[in-house]
Amino acid sequence: MRKEVRIKVKKVNDVVSTFVRGQLIISLGLAIAYSIGLSLIKLPFAILVGIISGLGDIVPYLGTLFGVLLSVIIAGFYFHSLKAIFLVLLVFAIIKIVEDWLIYPKLIGDRVGIHPLIIILIIIFAGEYFGITGMILAIPFAGVLKIFLYDVYKWYKRSFLFNKEVEIPMEDHDE
Repeated sequence: MRKEVRIKVKKVNDVVSTFVRGQLIISLGLAIAYSIGLSLIKLPFAILVGIISGLGDIVPYLGTLFGVLLSVIIAGFYFHSLKAIFLVLLVFAIIKIVEDWLIYPKLIGDRVGIHPLIIILIIIFAGEYFGITGMILAIPFAGVLKIFLYDVYKWYKRSFLFNKEVEIPMEDHDE
């Protein structure tokens, strides 16, 4: 059993560490994207706000929420215009949509071994029923669950239940 447990622990460790590395890569990419986007609209402290927003997104949506609030406050006080606030919201919306629907499912899904569509559904489900904590833990949990479900599947394929021939009784029907 020791060998089996070590193999499982290594697989679980690989899934969780891969998820964490992927999350860090995405957060770094978001920091760069937010910094560039906010710089393009000439927001003061754009790079600082972008870095805080992106790296804060290690906890999903927390960095984005903080960055939007901070950016809207800065834009409101500096530009005194609704157009500037709209542009800030547009920058965050475009980057977050691209990240949520394209980058995150593809990058994290490939690394954890789960299809991108399933990643999106898992995050929606976890967010709905378990809140922010569920969203943070959903993908590593799904990856670990996949490891154990695959073992159950392999056991079933080798079992008597799968390999036995089932006889279906045929009744004579007079038509």
